[in-house]
Amino acid sequence: MYSSITSGGVRGIISYLMQIEVDVSSGLPGFNMVGFMSGDVREAGDRVKVALRNVGIKIPASIAIDGEQYNVTAIGDRAFEDCWNIQTLMIPNSVTFISNFAFHNCGIRSLTIPTSVKSIGDHAFENCSSLQSVIIPEGVESIGECAFLWDNNLSKVELPSTLTSIGKGAFVSSPYSSAPNI
Repeated sequence: MYSSITSGGVRGIISYLMQIEVDVSSGLPGFNMVGFMSGDVREAGDRVKVALRNVGIKIPASIAIDGEQYNVTAIGDRAFEDCWNIQTLMIPNSVTFISNFAFHNCGIRSLTIPTSVKSIGDHAFENCSSLQSVIIPEGVESIGECAFLWDNNLSKVELPSTLTSIGKGAFVSSPYSSAPNI
């Protein structure tokens, strides 16, 4: 969605008009600024990037780069680390691997992992203290070490029969740390 507004600024005793143009669209969080900017304005760009990362996230199933479509098959190491304001998360069915620390220190409340995921990396959801329920579907074969460490409010976990490996400390400090099948 494109939007344009006219605003003003003051430098010393001189005022000036400025045109601000914004395009908000779906996809991975991103932010670009163009034009001549002071250091303070460039720093503001970093603040906006952080704000964009800290909202409900819908990860796209594919992205276009230079006109080529690419499927999103993994969520990279530390991709959304420390995004405390993420409360809702939609992972597309194209994702097969959630990497190490991918959502470490996030504010996610509930999580349904798509059936396409085969492996959850080490510390992937560590310290997501708002996380209350996790549904891990049939097809997931491994959960990494400390994947759900310090998720103290976790009250519901569903594990699949396809699970062949659960890493050391995967559910430490959660109500599931002493479950017989873990």
